[in-house]
Amino acid sequence: MRTHWVMDYETLSNCFLGVFESVNSEEQHIFVVHESRNDLVELLAFFERNVSFDEWHVSFNGLSFDSQITEYIIRNKYELLDNMVFAKTADDFIKLAESRKQMWKLMSDVKEESTLTESINIPLESMFGVAADTFAKEYSQLSESELFELKSILRMSQDELNEGIERLKTEENFQ
Repeated sequence: MRTHWVMDYETLSNCFLGVFESVNSEEQHIFVVHESRNDLVELLAFFERNVSFDEWHVSFNGLSFDSQITEYIIRNKYELLDNMVFAKTADDFIKLAESRKQMWKLMSDVKEESTLTESINIPLESMFGVAADTFAKEYSQLSESELFELKSILRMSQDELNEGIERLKTEENFQ
């Protein structure tokens, strides 16, 4: 059955979260791409369904952010699937980090051409509420130590993350 989706993306340095709620029912889909959970295959299948049924995504800042991410994911799905296996070695981690940097660089470049022709703006307060509730539900099962580790990672600056990558490279070379 065709429906349209109110949606929002949250992007952190090492976590991607996509939330979709049907405008016709209470059906909800939450997709996480993180080292502890990777829903990329399910997200791609969801997008395939959206395209097949001509379903729309409705968001607060769709034209300037969300739709560009969706379009990038759809256009580059095979490359993303190739990079999906998370780091088992430092080299894998570095390659994945470089792929992500390239993805964000490409997504941040403003493109004149866009296939999206309509957008409906949702009040920002509503979108923050949905995102906060979703994030709280998603991570409510983490232990205290896992929450502490997640908070520590999220507080890291780009420089600290780069230093960690360099440290992993050095450690791998000595093993």
